Amino acid sequence: GKSPLHYAAALGSTALIDSLLKRGVHPDVADNNANTALIFAMRRNHVQLVRQLLQHNCCIHTQLVIGCMSFSVFALALRNGCSDLLPLLIEAGCNTSCFRSWQQRSLISHVLSEDAAMMSWLEATVSSPRTLRSLSRQTIRASLTHRIQDELQTLNLPRKLTDYILFKTDFIL
Repeated sequence: GKSPLHYAAALGSTALIDSLLKRGVHPDVADNNANTALIFAMRRNHVQLVRQLLQHNCCIHTQLVIGCMSFSVFALALRNGCSDLLPLLIEAGCNTSCFRSWQQRSLISHVLSEDAAMMSWLEATVSSPRTLRSLSRQTIRASLTHRIQDELQTLNLPRKLTDYILFKTDFIL
């Protein structure tokens, strides 16, 4: 059956999702059909909710089974025309292998026909391993910097020392 997390994801309730995750509910709990909260949120194009689940380290390698076909979360976003979700999924490290095969069969141009900017961004980002690597580095760097800043706030260090640590962090990362 479906858990409260699944219902909250389907409804798009970020407050309820946040409450459940803070209480220790695992973000990857699956229903009887192996659907997770991420799948429910993506089906309804709840961008903020997908972002929230990704921040709580939900599994991005989940497969959605429809009939005899299996879709990655990236393929699901492409299939449903959820262009707002694609950058989030790529930044999270999602498998983008379906992009090239769909592109060869002209499925992508049909799905994203109205969003030329997204199509060109996807082509540039997904087709280049260097771009993906750079994007991954930026995401890791932003995550680490954010965590360091959070830790510094809890330590109540003098302002000069905090500034010095942040300055050194910029050179390391």
